[in-house]
Amino acid sequence: MISNTSNTVQLTLFATDLKNVAGRFRGTSDPYAIVTYLPGGYCSGSEGETLGVTETVKNDLNPTWTKCFNIHYEMGKLKLINIGIFDEVKKATSNTPMGSAAFEIGDILGAKGNIRAKRLRQGGILYAKVRNAPRNDGDLYIQLRGFKLKNVDPGFFSTGKSDPYFEISRLEESDSTGWTPVARSKRIPHTLNPRWKPTEIALDRLCDNDRNRAVRITVLDHERNGKHQFIGSVEATVNTLLAAVTFANDAQKDVDMTSALELKDGNGRFAGSLVVTDAFVNGDDPGSSTRIDGLRLQMSACGLKNVDKGVLGMGKSDPFYVISSRHGNKWAKVMASEHISNNLNPRWNSSRIRLDKLCNHNREAPIQIEVFDYEKDGRHKLIGRAETSVQVLLILAGATNRLNDESRGIDLVGVTGKVNGKLMIDDAEINVGGVSLNAGMEDIERSLRNLMPGEKKSIPSNQATRSRRPSFVEYISGGCQVNLCVAIDFSSANGNPRDEGTLHYVHSDGSYNDYETAIASVGSIIAKYDSDNEFPVWGFSARHNGEMQNCFQVGEEAIGL
Repeated sequence: MISNTSNTVQLTLFATDLKNVAGRFRGTSDPYAIVTYLPGGYCSGSEGETLGVTETVKNDLNPTWTKCFNIHYEMGKLKLINIGIFDEVKKATSNTPMGSAAFEIGDILGAKGNIRAKRLRQGGILYAKVRNAPRNDGDLYIQLRGFKLKNVDPGFFSTGKSDPYFEISRLEESDSTGWTPVARSKRIPHTLNPRWKPTEIALDRLCDNDRNRAVRITVLDHERNGKHQFIGSVEATVNTLLAAVTFANDAQKDVDMTSALELKDGNGRFAGSLVVTDAFVNGDDPGSSTRIDGLRLQMSACGLKNVDKGVLGMGKSDPFYVISSRHGNKWAKVMASEHISNNLNPRWNSSRIRLDKLCNHNREAPIQIEVFDYEKDGRHKLIGRAETSVQVLLILAGATNRLNDESRGIDLVGVTGKVNGKLMIDDAEINVGGVSLNAGMEDIERSLRNLMPGEKKSIPSNQATRSRRPSFVEYISGGCQVNLCVAIDFSSANGNPRDEGTLHYVHSDGSYNDYETAIASVGSIIAKYDSDNEFPVWGFSARHNGEMQNCFQVGEEAIGL
């Protein structure tokens, strides 16, 4: 059992004005940091053990690393770490050192804002920040696309385009640092309509598990010299991001923009749109009103009719599919796949489709899947269509190993009423609050019946939340200020200070008397949490200027103890 003086703390790092060690004509350094336990302080593993490595921040001498490190800390015990910064050099046997510094976790906790800075010998300043590591209520999985971003890098002859990447930042409320990046995408070169890969962020790191707390998404144009240009930003919350999901395949161009987030530049002008193409929180209660359920689907086709023979009959169709939901007597397109060139037996990439838009969470509701031959002019040719349901897709995917290809395929019927190929369900699963359900037919039925929208699950009594006392680290990282003040009893009950053995006797060999021992023992622990390291010393029960004084300053005004 962990005591109230023992906690897990979260370490984050950033640096400013680092020295560029990339060399002449080689651009700007790409710094990353390695965190290592140092001998001399207790640690969870062996001394000298590497705690972890940050990501590499490309072309930046003022990096803020998004990776954080969880460290077990006990009040009053030394916890020493070394942080080394290196420039990542491609095709080299070793990376170039940029500087290193040693920190003690208690010293960081005791500093103002729980941030300690150290100047590096090679140049620059390294900052270490520590805060209490709260429990994590889940991870936010999010995928973003940009549309019509403002071009801040036209280049020569105005022919260039920005290389956009995004940062997602948390709001720091306990100090003056403002916004701190907690996730960063890779840059997408030369495009104003980027499609970034999915990002996963722990909720405790992003918003302290408060889904209504503001987060900021910033889009920047990446520059090799590290002077990245601001394109635009938008503030949101986890709940608004979940509600803004518009599932779309990467190849889909005509995306629903009704839920798009508008970026604003530094002058408050429109700078482009962000579309949340996928988002959910792992570990969500299936009955949560903010839960967005999705169907993850992978399909292929076999024996498609060739409707595009091209010149001399040598060509083949370029098939893609469209999935639509029924609204009254009409079909409404929900998503479209990428097209596979010159292939009558295509296997498309996996897609994720929002269930509320596809079938309003009714797995028995009819949906339509159409396969077309892609044409550049947009006049796509129908190969075949089928009407089915999410339930059928799940069952066919779950029975893949029980049925042969002929049995598990869905007939695609062309405009003449003939079968023009088969649609194969290679994989299908429903993600319910981050829980994937893709078992066989009976298991699918039972699992989904238990996790239908709107139903609540009771929490066993032994899992109910119990109140507890906040730990010392939680108080400190939450902004609580600690001041060390010393009061000395000068009453005659302590004996004559000139007599050896009395409480105030000063030993000639420098050893401590009982008072000094108590002050040093307690003070050495508390002092590191006093951010200004100035300790007032008071006396009481002494005659001063002929009068009894019960509160007076000891000695002249001084700094230190």
